[in-house]
Amino acid sequence: MWDRDWSKSYISKDSLNHPHRKLILNAISQYEPCESVYEVGCGAGVNLKLLKNKYPEIKIYGYDISFDAVKEAIAFVGSRTVKITNDIRIFNADIVLTDATAIYVSGSNIKSFIEMLKHYANKAIVMCEWHSDKGAFVHEGHWVHNYKELLPGCKVEKIPPEAWPESENWKEYGNIITYETS
Repeated sequence: MWDRDWSKSYISKDSLNHPHRKLILNAISQYEPCESVYEVGCGAGVNLKLLKNKYPEIKIYGYDISFDAVKEAIAFVGSRTVKITNDIRIFNADIVLTDATAIYVSGSNIKSFIEMLKHYANKAIVMCEWHSDKGAFVHEGHWVHNYKELLPGCKVEKIPPEAWPESENWKEYGNIITYETS
């Protein structure tokens, strides 16, 4: 986690083609027409690049807490077509996306995090996260949350095991969570 070059490891053909990314794009496509997407925790920008390729006409925004990841994302995606920053207060969008971001948000902070996502999402929130009906707990250093409790009325879809074959944790807890805000 403290490797300064961690964000570069996400920029690869394997990462771009990882099966879970199709699930994310499919979930976002449920909310077409869409004018903008904002990814909170964009890392090196892999989802941003895929979104820009699929929806070249919409506004794409990205945020990451890591300055190094933001620099990498700007270089990878291109700053002229996508706005990427480490200032979370900057964007509102039709769709707000997280991909393995809330697994780093503690049980005591998750409600505030969810409220922030709802604040920035004009239409919907799409999350690729660890979910359990049992409630919040830590599993191997990452948080598993109960999104049915956090976002009443949300849709929780289990990620098929073949979409994340290299990780038993994602096979067990991985879900696509969608929540309409409007």
